[in-house]
Amino acid sequence: MSYCTSIGIDTHAKKNQVFALVRETGEFETASLSDDPKELVSWIRKQGFPQPIRCCYESGPTGFVLARALNEAGIYCIVAATSKLPYRTDRQKNDRRDAEWLCRMLDSGAVRAAMIPSVEEESLRHLSRLRGEVALDLRKAKQRVSSFLLLTKTSYTLTKKRWTKTFNKWAAGYEFRCAADTFVFRMKIRRRKEAGVSSQNDRNGNNEKQPGYCKIHQ
Repeated sequence: MSYCTSIGIDTHAKKNQVFALVRETGEFETASLSDDPKELVSWIRKQGFPQPIRCCYESGPTGFVLARALNEAGIYCIVAATSKLPYRTDRQKNDRRDAEWLCRMLDSGAVRAAMIPSVEEESLRHLSRLRGEVALDLRKAKQRVSSFLLLTKTSYTLTKKRWTKTFNKWAAGYEFRCAADTFVFRMKIRRRKEAGVSSQNDRNGNNEKQPGYCKIHQ
């Protein structure tokens, strides 16, 4: 399908910078709007752009709420896969230039669209991402304990492996020569335990919520 109007949107937490280009005439319109999708839908409809219209913004921390809202309002919107966009050579960057550049890339066919997940699918993505974050926190917490023992030349020889009940009991009662080191070690052990509890809670939560489960609060 050939689109008559292309719209690039530079999204932010509190605002959307918009650049709309009419292909046949080269005319363009710009606007700085709030992050409310309804305001953007209203602005597009008031301009009376030639149909059909296609919108685009880069994938990022603002997620897919805007894309879903525009599509539900009958305004076709895609989310650009940032890693697949052409390399920018211009050095001067601001919100308006970013929106214009994205609009012109869209109009030239240089934008590759990312999949827009449903609300349920995005919720499961959040759950999967949380699991990775919790596992990473646990690994980092363990590494900090191991690094501190190495730094202070402290050896643990009661068992071959750490993170056992024997190790935990030894760590809870071990006293360093300096009180400050003992305090630091206790805090690192506490962080490791907290990360371990979070990891266990995450596993329990994933077992309770099988794939496909999503409760949407109205």
